[in-house]
Formats: sequence, structure tokens, C-alpha cells
Amino acid sequence: MLSLNDRQQAILAFIQEHIASKGYAPSVRDIHALGLGALHTLTRDLVRLAEAGAIQRDRGVARGIRLPEAANQMTGQLRALVAAWETLRPDMDIARSQAAANMDRQVGLARELLHERRDHAYG
Repeated sequence: MLSLNDRQQAILAFIQEHIASKGYAPSVRDIHALGLGALHTLTRDLVRLAEAGAIQRDRGVARGIRLPEAANQMTGQLRALVAAWETLRPDMDIARSQAAANMDRQVGLARELLHERRDHAYG
């Protein structure tokens, strides 16, 4: 990684803290609110951080700043989630079909009771 000046280190620390506490990247406006310089200077610092490998940027995406290790960690978590879903899905389908059958029975019973009450009310 290339060496970073104090302002760039402060920006990187802010990005890391923001992602850790809120779960998503700060916007450029959020970073600019730190008051570390003009917007042009901030843009240049973000380019420098990306060149140094400290962050990754997705052009044209709102909050398109990612941390390299966070991207790897999220990929691992996503793979684990997909694997868990694949193992649970058959059970979920069975549970869903059982719930649908129970609901059909309850609706049928409610219709029968409603029909009986109407017959008694008008009889």
C-alpha cells in the first residue's frame, strides 16, 4: 500500500468507522462534512486511497466505496447464507405447504360457520 498523508488516513478511518457502525459506506457528502478541505481535494484523496488499495470504488453507484477486506468478508458471508438457504429450502417448502393446508381448513370451517349463522338468522 502506498503511504497516505494525515488527511487521507483520517478519511480512511472515517470510512472504516462509518461502515462498521452503520453497515454501509458514507456518501461523499458525509465525508466532506468532516471539513478536511474542498470537494476537489476530497475527490483527489479518494482516488489516492483507491490507488493505494485502501478502498475500492464503484463509479456511478451511490455510496460506492468499499473496503477490500469487507468485500471478501461479505462474499464469504453471502456464500454461507446461500448454502444455508439451499439446505433449509426443502424444509421451508414443506412447512409452507402445511401452513397453506391449515389455512385452507380454517377458511373452509369459517365459511361453514358463517353459512350456518346466516341460515339461522333468516330461518
